[in-house]
Amino acid sequence: MPAGHAATLKLDIGGGSVFANGATHMSIPVVNGTASATVRNVHAGQAILRYQLHVKIPGAWN
Repeated sequence: MPAGHAATLKLDIGGGSVFANGATHMSIPVVNGTASATVRNVHAGQAILRYQLHVKIPGAWN
């Protein structure tokens, strides 16, 4: 993603996991092309992760 484009990564998690703060959804800003979140297992089972990347492209869809 070009440096001039702002982006937010929206995450939802389910199954046997939550995010480190106990939440099941969060929004993370993308900085220098990177976004990260810490996941914690709360019980046995699979982690189900859903994500959406929202990008603001300067000059488009104003």
